[in-house]
Amino acid sequence: MSTVAVRVDDQLKDDATKLFQSLGLDMSTAVKMFLIQSVKTQSIPFEIKNNPSILVEELQNKEF
Repeated sequence: MSTVAVRVDDQLKDDATKLFQSLGLDMSTAVKMFLIQSVKTQSIPFEIKNNPSILVEELQNKEF
């Protein structure tokens, strides 16, 4: 097995952890589910828009 390390904002991690716990998941399981679904469908399992100005604004405001 491999280990994947990702740096994220503390608040994002806390919010995601709470969400996943409410779904009966831990962070590791949720990330594994994302990776499995990505490989299975050969895509990102959510919509990604090609609008750089919105992306920059979201990153600056940390509104992911």
